Amino acid sequence: MEWISVNDKLPDKEVYVLVYSKEKGYAIMYYTGYFWESWDSDSDSIQILHDITHWMPLPEPPEA
Repeated sequence: MEWISVNDKLPDKEVYVLVYSKEKGYAIMYYTGYFWESWDSDSDSIQILHDITHWMPLPEPPEA
């Protein structure tokens, strides 16, 4: 899988993807159509990032 620049294409809305942020590094988030968000279980809150530069689809989970 290759990194995709947010300047070239955005993922489908509300589909989790791997993202890269200059502020936070790597994270798994989804695009709402307006901003990037994910659930932060450590702080029990929604995390929103605005400086995402690249994203890629998540791999398929392993077979059980």
